[in-house]
Amino acid sequence: YGQRILGEFTGVVRDGSEGAIANAMVTATDEATQRKWSTTTNTEGVYRLGSLPPGTRYSLAVEASGFK
Repeated sequence: YGQRILGEFTGVVRDGSEGAIANAMVTATDEATQRKWSTTTNTEGVYRLGSLPPGTRYSLAVEASGFK
């Protein structure tokens, strides 16, 4: 079996008073290809974006209802 090397982003989305933001959409975009990977935060605001190709530059964006 061959091995694959993949990357991931994990983190917590919080508001200005350090409260967790549940159900926020977190999107990683490969800046070279514009390919996107998305996930939503859990009730504690935790997200995980896995199986990302390594060796590229990503931007992260978060969208949540009621936040700009």
